[in-house]
Amino acid sequence: MWRAAGLTVRAEQRYATFTRLWVGERPLKVELAQDSPYRLVPSSHVSLTVDGMPIRSLIDRAADKTWALFGRADTRDFVEVYLLRQRYELSQLMDWAREKDPGFDRDGFIRALVQAEKVQPHQVMLLVPVDWDHLRLTFRQAALRPDREARAANEEGRP
Repeated sequence: MWRAAGLTVRAEQRYATFTRLWVGERPLKVELAQDSPYRLVPSSHVSLTVDGMPIRSLIDRAADKTWALFGRADTRDFVEVYLLRQRYELSQLMDWAREKDPGFDRDGFIRALVQAEKVQPHQVMLLVPVDWDHLRLTFRQAALRPDREARAANEEGRP
């Protein structure tokens, strides 16, 4: 459609349920996403409501926030997952994100974690204090952990 109109189109990210494109000479970011209607905890099992509307469970919100970090890797995404890690292991967050949306890619998520080095504290307003150095360190270590585990498995002859 855009190319037919004579515009340049460059794909930056492509996954089963998400694509980020840059369109035009002065590129405009276009993100196409298919949100998952699937809920890990059905709304019939969640008792919280606001104005009669059911609120997604914390588990569903955690999966959504993990997916957001994977797809966007903005400062706010790192803060949200950093705070969720006070309650849940990163492996659990990844499992929930994958269960909720099969387009979630563990390797792509690990690559996104490296972007924590570029967080911009001035981009977010927080209600709780965040130790930015610790946030960066936490995600740097999490990104390195699967690498170490894969190397150890290769050295032991495991797949």
